[in-house]
Amino acid sequence: MSAIRVARLDDAPELPLAAGGGRVRALLRPEVGARERALLYVELPAQAATAVLCHPYEAAYFVVHGAGAVHAEPDGPAHPVREAQMLYVPPGVAYRLVGPAVFAGGPCPPDPTLFAGAGGTVDLADPAGSVPRGYPPAALRIFDPLQDGIPMPIIARRSWLVIAPHTGARYAVMNLVELAPGEANRPHVHPTSEDSLFVLAGSGWAHDLDAGERVALHAACALVVPPGVRHVVEAGPQGMRSIGGPVPPDLEMLRAMGMAV
Repeated sequence: MSAIRVARLDDAPELPLAAGGGRVRALLRPEVGARERALLYVELPAQAATAVLCHPYEAAYFVVHGAGAVHAEPDGPAHPVREAQMLYVPPGVAYRLVGPAVFAGGPCPPDPTLFAGAGGTVDLADPAGSVPRGYPPAALRIFDPLQDGIPMPIIARRSWLVIAPHTGARYAVMNLVELAPGEANRPHVHPTSEDSLFVLAGSGWAHDLDAGERVALHAACALVVPPGVRHVVEAGPQGMRSIGGPVPPDLEMLRAMGMAV
């Protein structure tokens, strides 16, 4: 039986984290096997915003649609954001996401305080990895994947590593991958990192090479691959666009890409 897990947005519980007509759903969370990344799907119409959020871990978001903002709290500046940008939030920095925009992302690893209203009980006292301590003071940062990202040809012809050690993140990772129709990445494994992705558009499959099985992927679903599982992600006839990546950073893979980490 495959160790790969798929979570669907239609099945994700709502969290009481937005006001003004906003909606927050917990897609990747411990109950679906995600130990290293929380992925919230945050839909905020104009004038809507999340509650003030603050995590002991780094957080990473992608702007799926719209042009909203992220506010540093309590008295920090408002940073405008637009579709296809990424947002990095350091540990201990309070923030609010503001519409009109849709965001996908969250803290790495999951912040258990987020899921108090989602039902279920999960022990997160010992996540799969250890969160680095001793972060220097840092600020919110906004990235353009095509300008700030590093190409990842071992993953796809069009892929960019954006939130990672080279942009100041120590634990969180977020990349953008655009697989062409029928394209698949090379068979690979992350020995100590949990891989995950969220499908923005298109469809395809995730192949568990250890179990000899595959699972279907489609827009608005998320994938979790435990550490040590050899896998391949393959696009269907319409291609596939996704965000995600291995958390914590797969340093061996980054060194193979030529990064000094």
